[in-house]
Amino acid sequence: CSVVLEEDAPEETSAPLIDELLTMRPPMRKVPVAVYKFTDVTGQRKPGNNLALLSSAVTQGGDIWLLQALTRAGHGEWFQVIERMELENLLKERQIIRNTRKSYDGKKAEKIKPLLFAGVLLTGGIVGYDTNTSTGGLGVRYLGIGISDEYRKDMVTVALRLISVQTGEVLLAVSSQKTILSTKLSA
Repeated sequence: CSVVLEEDAPEETSAPLIDELLTMRPPMRKVPVAVYKFTDVTGQRKPGNNLALLSSAVTQGGDIWLLQALTRAGHGEWFQVIERMELENLLKERQIIRNTRKSYDGKKAEKIKPLLFAGVLLTGGIVGYDTNTSTGGLGVRYLGIGISDEYRKDMVTVALRLISVQTGEVLLAVSSQKTILSTKLSA
């Protein structure tokens, strides 16, 4: 089984936009950004032929993919990505450092640097997963022998909001759809 992602935007509008983004100069200063959660809110499960599967149809790690995209944007020159998803573990580790330094160095212990704060938050999630928006195939079988080719088209919708930490104002709200084409060839 193979999966192909296809852009929904017409090529004549998406190609120049991508070229423009790749050639843009980075900002004078990286934008400090934090992502808390970017979840699957579709509730979709993988379809099964004979029984229900408990596995989710879309990734439960959308926040991980978003963080990776932010750190790579503009070859790492666009965003200062600040950890917030593992904040509890981060704070525990910082407490261990403080306690260890205090135990060994006493009052002369070097202070730990303060955590960075984000200027903007990115939030949102995977808000739609429409399966079998188009299906089809072709095949010939005689007494169970032969070949067949099947395809299926699914649609995933993602929503994203950029929020100012200072004011709480939603600075940007966008959504995007991707088509997922799956094919199956059997003989």
